[in-house]
Amino acid sequence: MQCPYCGADMLPEQVFCEKCGKERLLVPVYEPEIEDSVAESMQEITNQIDPEPEKIDPMGDTIPTPASLDGSEEKIPQNENEAKEEIVEHKSHPHFFLTAVILMVILVVIFSIVFYTYTETSYDYQYSRALSAYNSHNYTDALNYLNKCLSLDESSVEARMLKIHIFIEQEDMEKVKERCLAVLELDASNQECYNILLKQYLEEEEYGKMAALLNNCPVSSIVDAYAEYAAFAPNFDPEEGSYDETVNLKILIQGSGTVYYTTDGTTPNKYADRYTAPIKLSGGDYDICAVYVNTHGVISEVSRAHYEITVDNQTTPIISPESGDYEKPEFITVTVPDDTYSVYYTTDNSEPTINSSVYSGPIAMPLGYTIYSFLMVDENGKESEIVQTEYECEPDASYSTDQAIELVIQSLMARGEILTPEGLIPGSTDVKEFSCKSAASTDDGVYYLVYEYIKGTDGAKMRSGNVYAINVQTGALYRASVKENGTLVLSDF
Repeated sequence: MQCPYCGADMLPEQVFCEKCGKERLLVPVYEPEIEDSVAESMQEITNQIDPEPEKIDPMGDTIPTPASLDGSEEKIPQNENEAKEEIVEHKSHPHFFLTAVILMVILVVIFSIVFYTYTETSYDYQYSRALSAYNSHNYTDALNYLNKCLSLDESSVEARMLKIHIFIEQEDMEKVKERCLAVLELDASNQECYNILLKQYLEEEEYGKMAALLNNCPVSSIVDAYAEYAAFAPNFDPEEGSYDETVNLKILIQGSGTVYYTTDGTTPNKYADRYTAPIKLSGGDYDICAVYVNTHGVISEVSRAHYEITVDNQTTPIISPESGDYEKPEFITVTVPDDTYSVYYTTDNSEPTINSSVYSGPIAMPLGYTIYSFLMVDENGKESEIVQTEYECEPDASYSTDQAIELVIQSLMARGEILTPEGLIPGSTDVKEFSCKSAASTDDGVYYLVYEYIKGTDGAKMRSGNVYAINVQTGALYRASVKENGTLVLSDF
């Protein structure tokens, strides 16, 4: 570096010239070499920013660049100051480029964060991915996406239903049933889940589970479609309560199964009375219990009702048991207010009169179907209304009535009480004849009742008083008698 006054050489760090003693200016004067060096450096920077700068031909004219071919005129520095301003302007370009790069990086990072946050926290996005994976049969990924869906919305039914369809495709029916039940806890009216479960239970013959599911199903179309598998508890008509007149109680059911009932509050079983017609509640307190058994053997819950019947004057006979079907027959009894009343009855569906059969004690229930008609008459001849009861008695038997009669005949011949199968009585021309048209039961079983008659030569017949009981299952033979309360008593033959 030279002194600007005397031209003597100076070190860069010197302020005063050693030769002339003058102070060197802090602001450098214009030096062409330095300016050329600076211009060359700026040109390199400009080339990095704009790879195609303007070119100067040997004659000093400007050669247009592609950037200037659009018709705009490039400004050419006119003096040294303008050149310096242009150099300063070019010096700012690298800073602008760096700022732009940084902004782009920041935008990319922000976009990435936003996109990641959206995908991880968006239920719709996760479900769309799960649906796409399911349609591509990629069930593992589909389940993973659905698990994310449920972590975002645990009450989602559509996500749970898609999982159920995946498990169906994978034939994992235990998970299918488990998930369907879980969906029904969230959506009790989900018909698709009901159909899936009921079809699966039907295939597995899980009739009890079908009935339990249908009992709580609010969708009538589903219940109607699977009605035969339902086991709804019976209803009573009229409702329980106190009444001052005789009540004909109806037991209402949904389905074509069987109803068993009791009137004393005990839980019905297959040995209880079978409901076939309205139950007559004539007077007193009744605790009615009833169950419904569908055609697949599923038993409903027990329905219970209490009735208090108060009737001032008994105007009709009270018949027990009520009408119905009986595998285990009972004795038919008639109750009247006092001994001044008489009861007449028929068994051919005709109206009884005072010339009909007189009720004198418990009647063994006839086999098959029978209609009893009862008429009560007081001491003044005043007649009550006719009361009818219907019985269907079909015991579960291994022996027929003809076989029962044959057992009696063979046993009596072995004992010498008759001589021939025709019943000839020893030392007499009379014969014994036998009839088996009714049955009775004890706690130990059901028995045919065979009644013995004596027939004279004139053809007249009369009861001998002997009654025989034959077990319908084993054929065991006993002598029988009936107490006034309708109890069958057996003794050894």
